[in-house]
Amino acid sequence: MLSYMKGVAAITLMLTGATGVAAQGLEVEVTPMVGGQLFLADLPGTFTLESEAGSPVTFNGAEIEDALAVGGRVGLLHGRHLGIGATVLYSPTSLTEESGAETDMGVWVYGVDATYFTPSPSPLAQPFVLAGIGGKTYDVDGMDPETDLMWNVGAGLDLQFHPRAALRLEARDYMSLFDPAVETADEEIQHDLGLTAGFRFAIGSGSQ
Repeated sequence: MLSYMKGVAAITLMLTGATGVAAQGLEVEVTPMVGGQLFLADLPGTFTLESEAGSPVTFNGAEIEDALAVGGRVGLLHGRHLGIGATVLYSPTSLTEESGAETDMGVWVYGVDATYFTPSPSPLAQPFVLAGIGGKTYDVDGMDPETDLMWNVGAGLDLQFHPRAALRLEARDYMSLFDPAVETADEEIQHDLGLTAGFRFAIGSGSQ
């Protein structure tokens, strides 16, 4: 729990300090987000996590169920094409083993990213691509959280309906190397597809 709380705290600090840079010619963007998380790659066939009591617990043939994703993003836009930001998403889901046993869990993804807004023939529809890095935390009920390095790539579209507001549609592949605590198990790259939408609100001198 402490791992993803640190990630959320870092992004919160960025959010609270972002308005201070608006006076320096940058546009501050705040985007509440909701959507879904599709867990495309299977976990290793067998892996072990440590329980809160300190004992190992083995999972066999486990898969993460697709789930709702909620969160938000704060960013800084310089000019019309370049931006940086920080995102956090949470998905309440479950871990289902091949025996049918289910364990509640939550998956957190959080990190920073760089965005490039591509030229568009319409000022009302602005495509973009982005890439980022951060962390992914699996918070399995009764287990110590498992946190792995996460990197991501994605693309999306901003649909502008007001000079200071737009509908942001985004798809990202959140990749991570799941490192099980079993020496005989291979590390597996996880591909989690995040599909989100949110209303992007802009403040600062960059807003028209």
